[in-house]
Amino acid sequence: MTRAPSLENSATPVRAGIGAIQELLEKYDKVSKIYPNLLKEKVILTLYVATATPDVVEEAKKKGVWMLKATEDLTPPPRF
Repeated sequence: MTRAPSLENSATPVRAGIGAIQELLEKYDKVSKIYPNLLKEKVILTLYVATATPDVVEEAKKKGVWMLKATEDLTPPPRF
């Protein structure tokens, strides 16, 4: 029987960086190319974060990514 890898020593980022936005966009591009039939016509790319620096919030706005945390929206949700 195979065990799942332990997460005890892995570092979980608390602050979102620009890399998180890039990773989200790359994953969306990959899924949309490989499995376009699995996606709806309208997709809302969303990042749920604990904290984010102002430059990351600005980048999310530019890229159309809805960024939010538990207490507020950091960027507005996209309008269709």
